[in-house]
Amino acid sequence: MSHPNNLQVAALTRRMQNANLNLNQVRDVRSSLISVSEIDKAANKWNNCLIGKIIHKDTIEPDDVKKEINIIWRQYKRVEMKVMGRNLFVFKFRNEKDKQEVFKRIPWVINFMLFVLREYDNSIPLENYTFTHHIFSVIFRNLALEHTDDGIIEKMAQDIGQLVEVDGKKCVTIRGRVVTAKILVDLREPLKRGVWIFNAAKQKVWVKYHFEKQPKTTPHCYVIEHDD
Repeated sequence: MSHPNNLQVAALTRRMQNANLNLNQVRDVRSSLISVSEIDKAANKWNNCLIGKIIHKDTIEPDDVKKEINIIWRQYKRVEMKVMGRNLFVFKFRNEKDKQEVFKRIPWVINFMLFVLREYDNSIPLENYTFTHHIFSVIFRNLALEHTDDGIIEKMAQDIGQLVEVDGKKCVTIRGRVVTAKILVDLREPLKRGVWIFNAAKQKVWVKYHFEKQPKTTPHCYVIEHDD
């Protein structure tokens, strides 16, 4: 014969199990209010998108952003804009081709402010996007012939940031004494203006770094990102 205490424990256990079952049923009902397929369908409407942040200490009015976008992207019809946060926006394009054309033409500058773009992925939470680095085309000016050596160019690029590679090839173009390189730059650090190096005659010469489409920087320190 079962001990009364055991019967009480068994009864209590059954009540707890039933309570947990009822709680799980409530949770299942709540979690199934909107199905996964419905969420996926809604999310898929936001394909062909870029997410972008304007790097500035002040909040920029969305209407002003939309106005500028309509000008600089005027050849791309029906670009839809959504405000996602302070100076943070998502742009939906008609197709992948339009999106990639805009993305390949970075950097973009709006009213002298840098507009940092990333490809939008709806599986990535907004807080996981970072906008602290950006790719610039940098022109090295006043080079001697010996300065166009691949190793020397790579060292000068490293002085600025990280030399970008596409399909295993370094993004460097050499035209005579002018070299252009695509470099990933930390926006929180001062933009380097140039560097002193020796030439073959053992003279020090100043090689100037020219950033194409350079936005406005903080006077005297050449830092772009003072936002955070």
